[in-house]
Amino acid sequence: MFLRSLTLSGFKSFADTATLTFEPGVTVVVGPNGSGKSNVVDAIAWVLGAQGPRALRGQRMDDVVFAGTDRRTALGRAQVTLIIDNESQTLPTQTAEVAITRTLFRSGESEYALNGTPCRLLDLQELLNDAGVGRQQHIIVAQGQIEQVLAARPEERRALIEEAAGVLKFRRRKERAERRLESTEANVTRLVDLQRELRRQLRPLERQATAARRHQEISAELVEVQLYNAGRELAAHQEAQSTSDARRVTFAARQEAAAASISDIDGAIDDAQSQLAQLSAEPADRLPRAVSLSERARGLIGQTYERMRSVERERNALLDSDVVVTLTDEHARVSAELAEIDAAPAQAVPSKEQPDEASLETGDDAAVNAAEEARAGAEARLAAAAATLSHADEHQRGAAEELQHWIGRFEALASAVAAARTDSGIAALDGVAGVVGVLDDLVTVDGGWEAAVEAAADGAMSAVVVRDDSAAAAALAVLADGDTSGSVISLDKLPAARESSHQAADGEFVRPHLQVAADAPEWCRNELETLLDAIVGAAICVPGDWSSAYDRAQADRDAVFVTANGDRFGPRRWRIGSTGPAAATAALDHARGRIDELTHDHRQAAAAWASAQQAHGAALDAFQQAQRTAETLRRRIATAAARQSAQVQAAHDRAAAQQQRRSALAERLGAISQRLAGHESSHAAAVARLDRAEVIVSGLDRLALLLSQHRQRLDAEARHLRSRHEARTELIRQLTERLDALRHERDAAASRQEQSRTELAALDVAEAERRTKRDALISALRADFDADPAMALAASPPRLPDGVTASAHERALRADLNRLGPVNPLALSEYEEASERFEFVATQLADVRNSRRELHKVIRAIDAEIIATFADAFEDVARNFAQLFSTLFPGGTGRLSLTDPEELLTCGVELDVRPAGKRIGRLSLLSGGERSLVALAYLFAVFRSRPSPFYVLDEVEAALDDVNLQRFLDLVAEFRRESQLIIVSHQRRTMESADVLYGVSMPPGGSSVVVSERPSQAAALIAAGGSPGPDEPMAEQPPSEYGREPATAPR
Repeated sequence: MFLRSLTLSGFKSFADTATLTFEPGVTVVVGPNGSGKSNVVDAIAWVLGAQGPRALRGQRMDDVVFAGTDRRTALGRAQVTLIIDNESQTLPTQTAEVAITRTLFRSGESEYALNGTPCRLLDLQELLNDAGVGRQQHIIVAQGQIEQVLAARPEERRALIEEAAGVLKFRRRKERAERRLESTEANVTRLVDLQRELRRQLRPLERQATAARRHQEISAELVEVQLYNAGRELAAHQEAQSTSDARRVTFAARQEAAAASISDIDGAIDDAQSQLAQLSAEPADRLPRAVSLSERARGLIGQTYERMRSVERERNALLDSDVVVTLTDEHARVSAELAEIDAAPAQAVPSKEQPDEASLETGDDAAVNAAEEARAGAEARLAAAAATLSHADEHQRGAAEELQHWIGRFEALASAVAAARTDSGIAALDGVAGVVGVLDDLVTVDGGWEAAVEAAADGAMSAVVVRDDSAAAAALAVLADGDTSGSVISLDKLPAARESSHQAADGEFVRPHLQVAADAPEWCRNELETLLDAIVGAAICVPGDWSSAYDRAQADRDAVFVTANGDRFGPRRWRIGSTGPAAATAALDHARGRIDELTHDHRQAAAAWASAQQAHGAALDAFQQAQRTAETLRRRIATAAARQSAQVQAAHDRAAAQQQRRSALAERLGAISQRLAGHESSHAAAVARLDRAEVIVSGLDRLALLLSQHRQRLDAEARHLRSRHEARTELIRQLTERLDALRHERDAAASRQEQSRTELAALDVAEAERRTKRDALISALRADFDADPAMALAASPPRLPDGVTASAHERALRADLNRLGPVNPLALSEYEEASERFEFVATQLADVRNSRRELHKVIRAIDAEIIATFADAFEDVARNFAQLFSTLFPGGTGRLSLTDPEELLTCGVELDVRPAGKRIGRLSLLSGGERSLVALAYLFAVFRSRPSPFYVLDEVEAALDDVNLQRFLDLVAEFRRESQLIIVSHQRRTMESADVLYGVSMPPGGSSVVVSERPSQAAALIAAGGSPGPDEPMAEQPPSEYGREPATAPR
């Protein structure tokens, strides 16, 4: 969060609209006296809610409106818009930019707007409180406030700390609670008086209510008895009506049954008559026609079978072809025998395939030569195998030595890792509640990044992670009791990770290569991610050796640079080489992998040595075998030559005999071919006739099948028609008898229906008489008792004295009412109303008293919160004040104290300072520069203890000399890393420290004008004795989201 721009229109000396664009860092506003540069500070304070005119260096609030000059008329309103960058979501709003606008008209009306929407000052203050900007505006140090810090009362100095610590919101809550408490006390007094008055009114009303209650009880009992008697009479009427209804239902059911019976009988008669008509209309000639068709089909079937037998005889005559088959088989057998004879000479002729004696001798000589060459090759392989065996032996010894070296390194690294875990204190903290584990065990690191991560974490990887601050305190106590060293990290209240402003350039951020381990507890995974962001989020791994990281660190002193070897270069400390359990663990893993590789190489070397031994033995056996083979081949040459001559002669004899047999078989094959050709010509004509016969037989077969199926259907239909004719005749006889019986049943049902109709008419007359009597009784019930029949019937029997009937009891109750006389019918309701009001007041009084007790509790809780918050803030401010005072006053001491430490709720803050070599009784005895430094030490101690996103300082260093100014600028350099500073100054060195420089000037008779310059140009201009002129061009001002035009000052 930081201030992005400030737009002034008609505010004090800024008659024309002027916009200042701010950036993170230091912005310095300069200008000659009276040019209006301090009005920029007043504008920021005013738009943030400043109320007192004196806080704005005026007498009345309308002094902030431009009053006019000799050349310009006065304006009617002043308006200031402050745009705040809220991308960090510091302010509790969803927008990335917050625009606060305050407008004051000369008539006195004032308006506030938030992002263009009108709002209240209270809404604005509630929004800014969470960012450390309160009503006192301690972040804005205007002219003269340096002196006010020292001259202020102790309670006023306390207010500065309270605002920075956020105590003001608790005080506002307390004020609201106290106002509610005052209102509650007044309510208690009023309720007590009202309760006393109601108690006085209740006594006479109670006597009247007793008489009215007795009258109501007798009247209610009388009504109960009368209602009961009427109910009994109604019950008698209902019972008679129920009997009549039951008889009506019976007669109606009989009538309906008779009507239904008549309807069913009429339907049955109609069905029987319809069936008779259908049976009479059915044709009678279907049976003779079916019999005739069946006989005709039988004749056609006989003709078809006769034709089939004729065709079958002709087909058998054509199939007599055994001679052709015999000749064909003989032709195939002779052809096969000739093929065997033609193939036989190829195996018997010695001149084509069998070698002669000379070729055999040549082949044996070649075999002998080959055996000699094999012996020479075997001798060479024997020498090579011996050399391989020697090399394998040397390689095996080297692998064994390197394996022993890495085993020793592995054992040393394992000891180092165990010692690192012991140093982390995790063994001593086993069983302590809230301990999560060593951070190194809770994360996983990408391969090759272990040393870089360890260097970026700077020893945090060996720390023990705990749940919260209470667990951290318990763990530290255990470590202290056990005289064990170790570090602890609490997951409670982790700072929000800030995005790094540094560029990785040719390096790479370390954070993406570090993740929370999969087996880490689920409940703390988000906290561990935040912790890792805070530890290594800004670290950059630089490729190369330590010199590359050293060069980057020289260029950027605020960043952290590491290397893959574990070198670390940070803002405050440089280190060469990797340390810590993570690096040792990585080296341990590397050693374990190297041992596995060397073990594998050693096994391979041993196998190669064994293989070389086997190859050497095999080569020696091959050399001896080659010598024996050459001798054996020489002996075989002579024996093979004699055997080959005898085989050649036998082959010539077999070839001659096979040639004679082939000639005889060829002559026989020719004769068989001639006979087969004669039979084939006559056989073709027979085959054609046979095909035609087959087609005819197939057609006749299908025709016979169809005729047979048709005849079977005709026979079945004839049988069905005969049985149906017999059944139809029997059915006609039965239907005729059924019609006679149905007509008799219909006559009897009609007689029963008429009898039921007569009985229902008699019931209607009796019911009409009973209904008249019942209606008269119901009218009396409604007129006398305002009751319906259901209430009378549901009335329970009243409690009657022994031996007294309901009618006698009714007469006795009437006599009691007469004796009681007239009563006040409203007494009972008035008494109940007064009683309810009394109870309500009593309840309200109890609630108000409870509320009073709760408000006292709330006030006590708020006081406790104020005391705790102020105590923590005061402790931090006191510590920072002592450090800053010793920095600003080398050799001096300064401290803060409370006027009454027992009353932390209201006590003030005293300053006790002692510059080096001086004894100061009162702060007023200090010089002007020393007073400024003391006030700055106090203000910056507050700023450091409870930082705010931005600070505005108006000529706070005006009284400082060069040495003290440098100390002030060192403080500015410290705070510029975390906060935005806007300084109004005349000091040249302050201007040189600016990131953005604005100049304010005022032409004669005009209004203030804002120009922006680069710091280098402004310094040169001031050194030359000049100042930015009003005619110099301002930076380009693009329109913003809310219609303003913020300037973009050059860096």
